[in-house]
Amino acid sequence: MSTIKQKFANHKNIVITSVIIALIAIACAFAVYLKLYTGEELWYEMFAAIIGVIITAVITMMLLVGQTDNEEKREKKGKVFEEKLRIYQEYLTTLYKVIKDGKNSNSEKLKLAFKTSSVAMHCEHDRVEKISESVEKIFKLSINDNGNALETLNEKGWNELLGELFKVMDEFKADLYQDFKGLKTSDWEKTLKNFTTAFAQDKGDSNAPQTLPDEKNL
Repeated sequence: MSTIKQKFANHKNIVITSVIIALIAIACAFAVYLKLYTGEELWYEMFAAIIGVIITAVITMMLLVGQTDNEEKREKKGKVFEEKLRIYQEYLTTLYKVIKDGKNSNSEKLKLAFKTSSVAMHCEHDRVEKISESVEKIFKLSINDNGNALETLNEKGWNELLGELFKVMDEFKADLYQDFKGLKTSDWEKTLKNFTTAFAQDKGDSNAPQTLPDEKNL
């Protein structure tokens, strides 16, 4: 029964249109019969008026059905957008925690693996692949055996790290907003420079960025 309902829901416009055409054809045939074989103008005119009312009601119903379908699609699209936004934000938050801690424990790996699976549910394979490539580079730059690599990261490495983060953001943004064409690395050069300056330590070495701030201060 559920299969029949699903098929009807998927093709309800076709079913409704077919039924309407069949009813109109029958009504027209009956009207012609009244005109040709009864000779009663009153009956013919009454039936013609009824047909007009039916056609008007049918057109109105079809418009309402179309409007309802469009509203349902918009509502579904809005919910999907909200879910995507939530998942992508959680992914970035998890990635931030890994970078901040400077270590990739089994627990962190498991969390990020599940977050990546959630992203893959909504993103195309090509996007997930690009995101994973950027994440791999981010790990190499921010994590080492001795602890947080950010503490000794030079300006070049810091710019590369931020560049990969922006690439991840670009993929999420391109998926959320279909008209977003993406940005070139050169478009982020000024932003990268601003971040490098902002995170530079106050002491002599301006090439050594500070560690990331606590999450609660973001």
